Amino acid sequence: MALTMVNDGYGRVIRERPVDLILLQDGQEAGRIEVPIEKMDLRTLASSRNPLSSTFAFRVGLPEKLHRGPITMALLIKDPAPSLRPRTAYALPLNSVDKDGQAIFSAAKGLNRIVTVNIEHHSE
Repeated sequence: MALTMVNDGYGRVIRERPVDLILLQDGQEAGRIEVPIEKMDLRTLASSRNPLSSTFAFRVGLPEKLHRGPITMALLIKDPAPSLRPRTAYALPLNSVDKDGQAIFSAAKGLNRIVTVNIEHHSE
């Protein structure tokens, strides 16, 4: 998977934040993949008046329980403090909107929805 991001705001991530790629199918979590920090270190997204993009690339193995049909991929950007990581209220929101102008961040789940794709077949 390759994910290109741009920080076109004034703030930036200053502490290492663990990231999970969440796979959602039929409204339920169908998989959770921990992204190694060396593959997705959000501190590299420096704020800038003329922002540069960063591409984060990492391998993703799809869980066996996925079936044909749409799957939504979302990022859970957890708080660096181990005591706060499980609390979605401390997840980092990406202040972005999708092609329909809808916010990609869900405060209730702490997830940043990045893409929905259709799975035609699944094999490891």
